[in-house]
Amino acid sequence: MSATVLIENGEINETYRGLCSQYRGRKEDYFALLYLMKRFKIHIEEAASHVSFGGNECAIDSFYYEEATRNLFLFQFKCSDDHLLFKESIERLALVGIQRVFADSSFREYEGESDFLTRLRRCIVDNKRGIERITVHPVFNGDPLRAEKSRVLEMVREYLESKKYNIDSFFGREVEMIFQVISSKKAVGHAFLRSQSPVYSIPCADTPMRVATQGNELIVTFVPLGTLHGMHADLGDRFFEKNIRCGVSNGKMTKHEIKNSLKRILASEEPAENFTFYHNGVTLTAQQVELKNNNSKHHVLAMTEPRLLNGVQTVKTIKKFVDENKRQRGKVLEMLDKVRVMMRIVRSGEEEFLKRVTINNNRQNPIMPWNLRANDLIQLHLEELFKDKLGIYYERRENSLEDLTDEDLEEMNIAHRKAIRLRNLAQTLLALHGEIERISQMKQVFESEKWYASTFRVKYLEVDPRKLVLLYKVHYRLPAIVKQIQFLGYEKYDYLGKLRNLVWGLAIQGILNDEKFDSYVQTFGNSLIIEANFNILLKNIASLKLRFILGNTFGEKKYRDYLRDAKYSFLKTKTAFSDCMEIARRQFGWDKKDI
Repeated sequence: MSATVLIENGEINETYRGLCSQYRGRKEDYFALLYLMKRFKIHIEEAASHVSFGGNECAIDSFYYEEATRNLFLFQFKCSDDHLLFKESIERLALVGIQRVFADSSFREYEGESDFLTRLRRCIVDNKRGIERITVHPVFNGDPLRAEKSRVLEMVREYLESKKYNIDSFFGREVEMIFQVISSKKAVGHAFLRSQSPVYSIPCADTPMRVATQGNELIVTFVPLGTLHGMHADLGDRFFEKNIRCGVSNGKMTKHEIKNSLKRILASEEPAENFTFYHNGVTLTAQQVELKNNNSKHHVLAMTEPRLLNGVQTVKTIKKFVDENKRQRGKVLEMLDKVRVMMRIVRSGEEEFLKRVTINNNRQNPIMPWNLRANDLIQLHLEELFKDKLGIYYERRENSLEDLTDEDLEEMNIAHRKAIRLRNLAQTLLALHGEIERISQMKQVFESEKWYASTFRVKYLEVDPRKLVLLYKVHYRLPAIVKQIQFLGYEKYDYLGKLRNLVWGLAIQGILNDEKFDSYVQTFGNSLIIEANFNILLKNIASLKLRFILGNTFGEKKYRDYLRDAKYSFLKTKTAFSDCMEIARRQFGWDKKDI
């Protein structure tokens, strides 16, 4: 466990002002300096020799080898209470740092390498025989409990741990790797991100079947439902992180059939073996899979950090079945240990390969391009942003909200069952950008790297999430906006229902160009509830602005010809949006705005 080290911002600032002329570097570097001095009780000169003043490409801010514990510490520091700031630095450590630092088992200097990296590599080589543990410590000022629950940090941590083979190769043996986020604030305490990854042992009566090719491996065996239930109970929703959707049909057995089959087995009306025949099986992946021989006849399959690729519906239905039979819980759990399903375990270091496996294991239901983006880091980041800042659930994985209980939502600090959905958020952002045509081309938007990146811009992770919520809510009221314009324009706007996406984009610009925009963010951006005053706001924009903008734009000759001939396709383009915005600029002083 880490020692408690209390460091105040004022102390960091004072140290920075006093020593920056000597050591240069950033404010975080003096956070690192003070931490090493206090944690390991060393003098300032020794601590400074272990700090990278000014940063480096390996994303390691400082290091220290503690001979008594045989522990090599690698540190990252952020003078902030936002744990998400570690996302990029941990990614860079995994992508570049680990391979660079543990490249050569014997020491040699590289041209252009910083003095800090030279010292770090020399320390590792000199203590190669003594080092038994590598501990990665992101250190910040915030709450490590929130960091521990962070999906973003969970994802990049797994990516970092997947590079552990570089470390083991360097040492020629297994070296323990620990990842622990710690805080410098006394009131917060410490939380651990599992110094040892969870390992699940599955007894196998027969030797599992194995197929391996090009660094990928498939193992086939049978697993008790009780083991799957236990994994889910331990890991929670993290168990489904590699799955691109939740709660969809699982082969031939629906939720209803799974539950009825379990009821019959519990009542001794049919043998447990029947379930194995009925069920298509589940597919998992794991960071590490090891087959151990207890004796000549029995084997144990040890899985580290398992994740479900296919079979979410089965696992969630089992949980619901256990919850609904609390009075017979012991008997139910005993029964689940007797019921087995076929399990396919896929090992691969390639995320794209695992994604293809997931797709091909879910062929019974159409896989849409937005499903494939559900586990992107930016989507994980958005999920965390909405949850932590506003208590709003972001349904990046299709159907993931459906099976969450009220207790689940309460534990996640989610206030309401209404969710922001990935596809609808993408459409909102396209409407914001004036990309009117693309709103109806969602497959292409999610398939094109360029369009996708242009839609989900990284800068949106830094904006007040209430702005995104405010604009997202507009799509709920689009029918009312259209009716309001048609009511005031009579037959003049009878075509407007065909131009929903154009009205959507203009309504968003109407809100953004309102001088009370900041007030609207504070009033309407905290939840997905549609307030009465929000309805009034949108109706006023429709009646006082949009109907005139549309009337004047489509009163021009080229648009009159399109309307006369019922050629509405051109009215749904980015060009039509631009023409409307030009009228809005001349009439109401609007500018095309972003958030």
